Amino acid sequence: MSNSAAVEDTPVLVTVESGTATVVLNRPKSLNALAEEVLSALQEIWDEIAENHEVKAGDHFRVGHNFKEMSAHREDIDGGYGYFNALFAQCSRMMMSMVALPQLVIAELTGIATAAGCQLVATCDLAVAVDDAFFATSNVKTGKAAFYRHAEMRLAEAYDFAARTLADNTMARDTGRGIGAFVTKQPMPEWTGE
Repeated sequence: MSNSAAVEDTPVLVTVESGTATVVLNRPKSLNALAEEVLSALQEIWDEIAENHEVKAGDHFRVGHNFKEMSAHREDIDGGYGYFNALFAQCSRMMMSMVALPQLVIAELTGIATAAGCQLVATCDLAVAVDDAFFATSNVKTGKAAFYRHAEMRLAEAYDFAARTLADNTMARDTGRGIGAFVTKQPMPEWTGE
């Protein structure tokens, strides 16, 4: 395999120079969505960086979850519930690993951060963004309700609670229709509260 092919197949690129690890998501065709392979690669990277005493800081780029990957699991026997629980738990573990890093983590946003991408930026110690960077979240009412419930929980407990809440919310009929419309590039359906 050529070097350029190896780079194309790598979901996350890492370079270390002068004590700084630069971590770059490498899935431009999926807009750097946080697919399972990307979450796993990030987890491995945070584990390695935590043990690397030469690394003093790190920066990286992010977006949100991979809706195509999520939508495919709607066909599972449980409607995707088991998959969504596992996915959001995996995401929470990866974010907790970032929080636990002894090194400073700096987010450098040069594009769009949505939902989990916003969480990833917020998990960093410091964030910088270009002037035309864009942040977007959905279902703020549900997120706000979850925030008030877990505001006084220990951090790990709050992440676990948020992962379960996200999995439960992803099972809502409106969420399924919205993700399906997004993936198939159809107009967003009317929200019914189901």
